[in-house]
Amino acid sequence: MRVAYQDCFHLIEPLLAKVEKPSRYIDHEWGTLSKADADYRCCLIYPDVYEVGLPNQGIAILYNILNQAEGISCERGYVPWPDMGDAMREAGIPLLSLEGAAPVASFDIVGLHVPHEMAVTNFLEALDLADIPLLAADRGEDDPIIIAGGPSVYNPEPYAAFFDVILIGEGEESLLETCQLHRRLRDEGVPRAQIVEQLASIAGNYVPSLYEVRHDEPCSPHGYTVPREGKDAPTVVYKRVVEDFGATNPLSQSCVPYAQLVHDRLSIEILRGCARGCRFCQAGMTYRPVRERSADQIVSSVIQGLEKTGYDEVSLTSLSTTDHSCI
Repeated sequence: MRVAYQDCFHLIEPLLAKVEKPSRYIDHEWGTLSKADADYRCCLIYPDVYEVGLPNQGIAILYNILNQAEGISCERGYVPWPDMGDAMREAGIPLLSLEGAAPVASFDIVGLHVPHEMAVTNFLEALDLADIPLLAADRGEDDPIIIAGGPSVYNPEPYAAFFDVILIGEGEESLLETCQLHRRLRDEGVPRAQIVEQLASIAGNYVPSLYEVRHDEPCSPHGYTVPREGKDAPTVVYKRVVEDFGATNPLSQSCVPYAQLVHDRLSIEILRGCARGCRFCQAGMTYRPVRERSADQIVSSVIQGLEKTGYDEVSLTSLSTTDHSCI
């Protein structure tokens, strides 16, 4: 039976006095955007503790986009520090979302950000603590759809077995399209396995269950991935790219935290991609092509963001900020 969406903060509240930095687990920050009356729920999880995950711009951007969509509510989740994780396991408490303190397993879709390969064990910890089967093949009808995205999923095969869908490239458009299609198919009563397969119809979505690894080519000693026989899946999954970068919202931050963060300041993304082309740089390749915001848009968003959040320090973020043509 599907886990019910309900506020379980009363379960973890007795644990807060016993763990380090209890402010990591307190909900109702100023500026949260989730909607209590939505009929479709997504939980985006950053695979690290609160003060590391909250400043992440990727999560902030997607959080804003999903909560602006009609009928969709997006909440956030983070991996607890080992003391809290151990206490939750001992008390039989599953991983909860931040805003609603609801079991992560009760959401329709759960998205895990993969910022770097070292985070792999952390997202496994998140799934295990949420009582969601680690392997996609072991999940049943009542489990949420588990998706992944971020800069380290461009080579998804090492952890493809853990995800139902992997979003390759920039997620501003593909994540919303994925949630909207899932919501429509869910409402039509389509079985979970068929929903997962149909999510491959969205450009940039890689559905591992539709593919197999072969080793029958001498030029590919490590194997190569091809669609399974009889499956309607693209031979090549191309990354998604936001073409009109200037039309996106430069002010992604909305939540003002209770705790001091690793990057505790306003952040405005002024430039995406890098023109230098250093061959050793993963980000310089994956975030191509180079796109800029206008100087007027940057300045106005900084002024608005400072007024909105109360910060007095700003980061102008990009892979190489001083390469902006207006600097």
